[in-house]
Amino acid sequence: MMDRKRRAAALVVCVGVLAVLSLLAVSFARALGVERDAARSQGLQLEADLTALAGLEFAHAELVRLGAERGWDSIDDPWVLGALSGEVPADPLHPDHTRTYRLRIRDSASMIDLNGPRDVVRLQLVNLGCVLSTNLGRTILAEQVVDALLVERDRVAAFGDRRDLQAAGLLSADDFEAVAGFVTTWGRRDPLTVRATSAYADGTVFRARVQPDLERSPRAPVAVNTAPLEVLASNFGEAEGVWFEADPATPGMSVARRSRVPIETARRLAEEIAAARSVEPFATRDDFESLVDALASRGILDRLQAEVVKRVADPNVVRTGPVGKAGLVAHGCELAFSSGGRFEIDCAARVEAGDGTRLATSRVREVVDLYTDWSDRTFAAFSEGEGSSPDPA
Repeated sequence: MMDRKRRAAALVVCVGVLAVLSLLAVSFARALGVERDAARSQGLQLEADLTALAGLEFAHAELVRLGAERGWDSIDDPWVLGALSGEVPADPLHPDHTRTYRLRIRDSASMIDLNGPRDVVRLQLVNLGCVLSTNLGRTILAEQVVDALLVERDRVAAFGDRRDLQAAGLLSADDFEAVAGFVTTWGRRDPLTVRATSAYADGTVFRARVQPDLERSPRAPVAVNTAPLEVLASNFGEAEGVWFEADPATPGMSVARRSRVPIETARRLAEEIAAARSVEPFATRDDFESLVDALASRGILDRLQAEVVKRVADPNVVRTGPVGKAGLVAHGCELAFSSGGRFEIDCAARVEAGDGTRLATSRVREVVDLYTDWSDRTFAAFSEGEGSSPDPA
């Protein structure tokens, strides 16, 4: 009897031990499954991340190649409108996986630099608000909003990202989305651009032609071949310049006159620029000035408005017409014919199974300087190989 009880107790103990071991085995198997799934997910995520980086490298190579081939961009360049896409070659370890990326590339020179000189940025943003308000049928970037944004910018020294516009609490989500594609905080500023520190009221009489004083005012140029119509109109709208003519009432005296480019005229100018560059990009300043002269002959601009537009676009101070660079009272930024080498690149990548099931995604954003434009303002500097590079900040 005692042996039976002992054997029965031993059996119960063995069954209990087996049950515990079975539970441990099941738990271990489940843990291994979780670890395997986690490792697989990490592997797929790494695959997607590497695909995104491959897309960035492709963008770098293509942009550098285009920059080396010519000194201007074209609206037909594949990165300007729409998005570039590509596929990474199959991985021998996962031959059934498809790895693709999609790129959105924007050059900083095709947008309004939010950290430029206060008077220039205010004019550009107010103009942009007028253009967008007309396009969308609601008020965007009213003057008081622009002033408040600039106060906030000055408080923090500079905007670090365009999203700071929304973070300031002065733009709704919808208004920010409407504005975001036209502004940047990464403009490459030319340290040699100047502005007049004094101006003359319309009708002021002088014994001699007097030029305003000048000071350095670094500004980021606008790329005429790639900037959207909204940016071009905002850059030239409400530009105003001073010119001088002989005073018919007082021999030997000159009288100051002002000429202004209304925002409506600037919109028409932008449309004409877009139409011309779609046929052939502007390669030189002469190309642009020839268009402006043609618009003046067609009556779209009057003669003095044409001179104001030329002086706004030209970074040189040398006077070549009735309105000099020093005579600009209100103005946007000068024009450039290429990006200057600074780009904002957004790359979205994904990995898919053979049946089209999405396995992993990745997204990478960066601002990159791929090359640098140099400018010479005098023949001496050109001969000596000295020039000025854009502000790296």
